[in-house]
Amino acid sequence: ADAAGTPVLLTQTGSYFKNIGCMTINPESAVGTITTTLISTYEGADPVVDAIAKEWVADVDDMLGEEIAVGDGEFYISDAETGKRRIRSAETNLGDFVADGIYTYFNEVEQLHCDIAIMNGGGIRADVNAGYWTFKTCKQVSPFGNVACLMSVTGKQIQDALEFAARFAGEGGKENGGFLHVAGATYEIHTDIPNTVQTDDKNVWQGSATGTPRVQNVRIYNKKTGAYEPLDLNRTYALAGMNYTLRNLGDGFAMFDGATLIKDYVSEDYLVMSSYAAMFGGVDANGLPHLASANSPLADYPGYLLNYEDPYGAGRIQMIW
Repeated sequence: ADAAGTPVLLTQTGSYFKNIGCMTINPESAVGTITTTLISTYEGADPVVDAIAKEWVADVDDMLGEEIAVGDGEFYISDAETGKRRIRSAETNLGDFVADGIYTYFNEVEQLHCDIAIMNGGGIRADVNAGYWTFKTCKQVSPFGNVACLMSVTGKQIQDALEFAARFAGEGGKENGGFLHVAGATYEIHTDIPNTVQTDDKNVWQGSATGTPRVQNVRIYNKKTGAYEPLDLNRTYALAGMNYTLRNLGDGFAMFDGATLIKDYVSEDYLVMSSYAAMFGGVDANGLPHLASANSPLADYPGYLLNYEDPYGAGRIQMIW
């Protein structure tokens, strides 16, 4: 309903041009009617447009088709058993991989200290099959053109962000594009505890949980000791992520408003991911990096949680039922 209480028709076509939306307005009826439908197939094809489209696709394949790595197993946004999309509600190995790419980029490429990296599940868009990875593979996973940035935040802001991201998680919960995958951290979501995060009518964060937090036992990896240590709410941490979340406050992450910027615009999302893939060891006969946990540059970090072979990730996000 609009502000006056009048029903307003909403329609959504999906993504990647899966459908074309058709709205029919009929002013001839007594009150006027509006109906919508989705068009998902079309039998004909304009030869001129078809030729242009094929040329564009070929250009993209030429630019992004270079093989950069090879993987033995599949990386998932979906549940490996049910096929249902999981990336917006729970941990997956691809969520770990993308977050690890951001964490590694700042620590190893930029040579800046990074304590923790986060990645919103809505920014991870496609499963990756076993076999060769190309730049196009990474672009299909991260298609939005967001760029990585590093911010100085408090432990309280990290706690608030994780709590806000987990407010819908649990059995019977709903998907949330702002669900956070992490690198350099672990946390628990106690799904039996009701959500009490304060939000406005547009689901923008307004304040911390007023009751018992659902997110508990947050731990941050210490590169010097190789241990995961309890989050200190009063300490300052270097937090990496995409500027969509940290600077533009996308998905409603207003707790980061006013946080101090350390560095921004270092690299586009899919290039951060491809840079991480290129850093793996265990090269194959073609000299390509082999995407296995043991070959990750993070395998040199003592005690760091890695398990890309498990579709459900390394156990960084524990659901407590």
